[in-house]
Amino acid sequence: MTSPEPRRGDPRPDVRASGALAFVVEIAMLVLLGQSGWAIGGSVVLSLVLAVALVGAAVVVWGVLLAPTAERRLRRPERLAVKAFLYLVTAAVATLAGYGLWAAAFLVVAVVSLVWARD
Repeated sequence: MTSPEPRRGDPRPDVRASGALAFVVEIAMLVLLGQSGWAIGGSVVLSLVLAVALVGAAVVVWGVLLAPTAERRLRRPERLAVKAFLYLVTAAVATLAGYGLWAAAFLVVAVVSLVWARD
């Protein structure tokens, strides 16, 4: 069964399973970057700086190049490449922080999300 077409002027977004999975992956990326940055830092101050910087960098790239409302939104092939790059960087940082299993699980789900992507 397919979801009904949204009516004109309907404020509700058309959220499908692929979109929900993509959202979960995006949030997981930010959490994993923050936790990894915190774990890598040697002191509380450095941990805080790394966590905020890693999450902040990802948010800025996402907001400027990937967000649906971004003025400079990339076209689909480039958008998927940038997402893949961010996911790989996230997994690499998580692995460096000692979260190799989490990094692997994240990458598996992220790849499924990219393959299933509809945007």
